[in-house]
Amino acid sequence: MREELRQVLSSYLSGEKSRDDCAEWLAGVIWDDPSLDPVLRESLGLLELLSTEVEEGLRPESELRRTAELL
Repeated sequence: MREELRQVLSSYLSGEKSRDDCAEWLAGVIWDDPSLDPVLRESLGLLELLSTEVEEGLRPESELRRTAELL
C-alpha cells in the first residue's frame, strides 16, 4: 500500500495523474484493513481530507500538492 501511495503521489506531482485520479484511488482504500499501519492510515486520511476540501473549494490545490511532496 505504501508503494502504491508513492506511485500515485509521484504521478500526481509530475502531472501524469489529476487530483481526481488521486481522490479516486484514496476512495478505494479499505480503512478497516488490519494490515494498514497507523502512520500510513494517518497520511492517507490527511490526503483524502485535503482532496475533498479542494474539491469543495475550501482549500487551494497547492495545499494538497505541498502535502503530497512531504509524503
